[in-house]
Amino acid sequence: MVPQLVETVVSGVLPAAAAKRLTLTKVLPDDLPPIEGDPQRLHQVLGNVLSNAVKFTPEGGRIAIEGAVAGDTIEIVVRDSGIGIAADVLPYVFDRFRQADSRSTRTHGGLGLGLAIARHLLEQHGGGILASSDGAGRGTTVTMRLPIRQASAAAAVNGLPAPQGDVALRMDGAVVVVVDDQADSRELLAELFEQRGARVVQCDRAASALEALKTSRVELLVADIAMPDVDGYELIRQVRQMDGRLPAVAVSAYARPQDRSKALASGFDEYCAKPIEARQFLQTVRDMLHASSSLKSR
Repeated sequence: MVPQLVETVVSGVLPAAAAKRLTLTKVLPDDLPPIEGDPQRLHQVLGNVLSNAVKFTPEGGRIAIEGAVAGDTIEIVVRDSGIGIAADVLPYVFDRFRQADSRSTRTHGGLGLGLAIARHLLEQHGGGILASSDGAGRGTTVTMRLPIRQASAAAAVNGLPAPQGDVALRMDGAVVVVVDDQADSRELLAELFEQRGARVVQCDRAASALEALKTSRVELLVADIAMPDVDGYELIRQVRQMDGRLPAVAVSAYARPQDRSKALASGFDEYCAKPIEARQFLQTVRDMLHASSSLKSR
C-alpha cells in the first residue's frame, strides 16, 4: 500500500516540482508490510506534506521520500533542501499557523492548515507526525508514522476514523451547506455530516453557497470565515437577510476570543476553531440544532 500511495501522490506534485527543476527521489523497500487506514485520507496527509516540501524548496533543490519499518509502525519520511524552519517556530509547526496575509478576504489560498490537518488525520489513524530542521535555509524533515497492526481499522466508520466517544447525532435526509475554499477542510466537514445521514452541498465560494440556499431547503450552514472575494462575515450578513433563523456555525483558523465575538455578532449562532475536533464540533452542532428546534416550536 505504501509504495502505491507514494507513487500516486508524487505523480500529483510532479508538474509543480518540474517547474522548479526539483529532483525527487524515492527509497521504498518492496517488502514493506501493509498499513490499515483510509487511502483517501492518507493520500491527503502525504499530499499536504509533499506539497509543502515543493512549495518551500527553491529552484534546483532536492526532495527525498523514504519508507521503512520502525517497530510496529511504518515510517514515511520526506526530506527537502528547502528554506527550513527556525528553531523558535519548529515547536508550533503543526499548530494553526498565522500567515502574513491574515485578511479574511485573502488573495492567496491557505492559512497553513495543511500540517495541522495532517497531524489530526494521522492521530485518528493511531499514528503521528514529527518535523525537524537544522534551522533557516537548511531544509526540513517530516516523519509520518502509521501502525502496521489492524487496530486502527476498527475505528473507521464509512472511511473516516471516528473520534473517541462519538456524539450521537443523526441528520437523515437533512441538507447541510458547507462553504470553505480549502478543499481539505470542506471535505472533512462534509464526511462528518454524510456519516450521519445528511445530504451535503459543498461550496468553495460564498456566491455558490448563497445560490444553494435559494434553491434548496437547508437545515444547517457551516461556513469558513477567511475566503476570497466575500468572506464569512459578509456571507452570514446576506444569509440573515434571506433567513433570520437558519442555524449557522462559523469554522475558522482565526481562534482569538475577539474572532469568536465578531463571528457571533455578524450573525453566526456558533463558532469552532480549525482544525476542528470532531467530537466537540458535533456536540456544538447538536446543541445548536436542538436550540433552534425549540425556538421554532414556540
